[in-house]
Amino acid sequence: MFEAGIIDPMKVVKSAVVNACSVAGMMITTEAAVVEKDLPTMRKRVEDEGMENTHKKQEFENLRKSVNERNAPMPKLAPPMKFDMKGL
Repeated sequence: MFEAGIIDPMKVVKSAVVNACSVAGMMITTEAAVVEKDLPTMRKRVEDEGMENTHKKQEFENLRKSVNERNAPMPKLAPPMKFDMKGL
């Protein structure tokens, strides 16, 4: 190791052992592995299907109306505060 330019071979060995133990400890404690999984194909939304089916279109309109009816009206905002700007 001295010939390769390593001044302190003990430090190199110690770092290698510490890093290996760290990786091994992490793998033992996580008990998990990361893998890639194919995502299931998503069903198209009603809006994306072009609404050819009148039954689906009517269902969508009924849903939209019921959602809009459930929304409570927004409360009125307080009037703006007025400050005396004479001293500025």
